[in-house]
Amino acid sequence: MERQIEFDCVVCGITTVDLILGPAILDEPLEKGALHYIDQVQAIVGGITSNSGTALARLGMRTAVLGYIGNDIWAEFIRERLMTEGIDCSGLITHPELSTSITGIIVDQQNDHAMLCNPGASSQLNRSLIMGQIEMFSRSRWALFGYYGLLFELMEDLPFVMKQIKKTGCLTAMDTDNSGISMEPLRRILPHLDSISLMRFRVEKQTGESIPEKMINAYRNVGATGILGIKLGPDGA
Repeated sequence: MERQIEFDCVVCGITTVDLILGPAILDEPLEKGALHYIDQVQAIVGGITSNSGTALARLGMRTAVLGYIGNDIWAEFIRERLMTEGIDCSGLITHPELSTSITGIIVDQQNDHAMLCNPGASSQLNRSLIMGQIEMFSRSRWALFGYYGLLFELMEDLPFVMKQIKKTGCLTAMDTDNSGISMEPLRRILPHLDSISLMRFRVEKQTGESIPEKMINAYRNVGATGILGIKLGPDGA
């Protein structure tokens, strides 16, 4: 029986509110008890569901999101922004205990930044939630997960989850952050991914290689069969 495709991509994982604060001086320590004046406080949506989800929707892709948000005013802020972009938010589930994830981003005059993060609800995405929504993936061409390293309750279950999603006929992709250097559990996830993008800093630590071609080969040698992308920062990808 042919699959009935409703979505081009279901984006799963980190969903945050980003509070942009600045400009500030980042190369000097903040003095205890001091009052620091800034010109800007801006609230925007962030995380992979917002960033990649919005980009996909604006490119004309039928996009849905899956993950946890809190039971607070920030949750409605996120829903409103994503729905305005035409994103299906039926997979955004209210976490029974934790607040919506929030990141404070302190920027300086050159737009360099430092971040203060409360992982909150979205870091609790887990096997049970995904398997309870497995039918959603059967109606999608792609599933995009992120960020590897920040999905605290899902890390060990990612190999199983990706395998089950692929059984529905849905292609799988994953984006990473720049934390952690271990090849585990990534080594067990790679065979179940159709595409993965990795940050150069993490790749150098994981593989011990500095040349992109050798980095790619290192992942191939541990089972990667899909598309591999290395983010090279200002040098491109």
